[in-house]
Amino acid sequence: MANDSMLEQKTPLTAREYATRTAIRTIAIIASVYGMAASWEGLMTFTYFTNLSNLMICVALAGSLLLDTAAFMRARNSVDSAAQQDSAAQQDSAASCAWFDSKSNAWYIFKFMMTISIAVTFTLYLCFLAPTNKLGFVGAYMNNGCSSLCVHAVAPLLAIADFVLFDYRFRSTRAHLYVSTVPPLAYVAYAAMLSEFAGVRWGVHAMRAPYNFLNYGAPAGWFGFAPQTFNATTLGVGVAYLLIVFTLIFIGVGSVFLALKDARARAILKE
Repeated sequence: MANDSMLEQKTPLTAREYATRTAIRTIAIIASVYGMAASWEGLMTFTYFTNLSNLMICVALAGSLLLDTAAFMRARNSVDSAAQQDSAAQQDSAASCAWFDSKSNAWYIFKFMMTISIAVTFTLYLCFLAPTNKLGFVGAYMNNGCSSLCVHAVAPLLAIADFVLFDYRFRSTRAHLYVSTVPPLAYVAYAAMLSEFAGVRWGVHAMRAPYNFLNYGAPAGWFGFAPQTFNATTLGVGVAYLLIVFTLIFIGVGSVFLALKDARARAILKE
């Protein structure tokens, strides 16, 4: 994991770096908002982890964008003020503007949690939902004006890239890996309560969960095995077992993200 020195960003950032961060975050937010809007189902929209994770990653990306914009503008205003008495320096002020990433570690923890959540959306759709979709693997992504592609692939991949490339100041510990699994597991409890206490059902098959791998109403239930029932409504494996496997997978995925982030930090701080 990153050490304390990685939190102290001593390398000035350029206007080009700010523009790159802004472009990636803006495209991700637009893709996410478009995908959610195109598949809007009223209040039911907020019962799907895909939409909730996209909503929260938009908050994380927009927050990072605003914080970086504030830091960049402060630096540019400072350079412009210093250049007022020097016409040559004034001409180069915008190009030579150096700024520093000053986001807090608490913000990075929040953003890491949201990055893991959107990675959950990307991975589970890729591995389980798209392959079992009645429209086929490609059709699962391309239907409804490619809205599914936007929320399940474009926004998640850009969000992951943003974390790895630009969040290298995050002072991470192993505890953050376990904390990052809280939102997906909390969602499972949320969906189960909607089903049990509010009588909510999902899809044309009136499933007791929004996704086939969480459908504890299928023959496999929470702790059973019924591989012969594998279809669009169930994976034929008890939900509890799948949750254990998924949690371990995403702890591993989070470890990879942090390792890449730390490698990026070491490379940046050596420059």
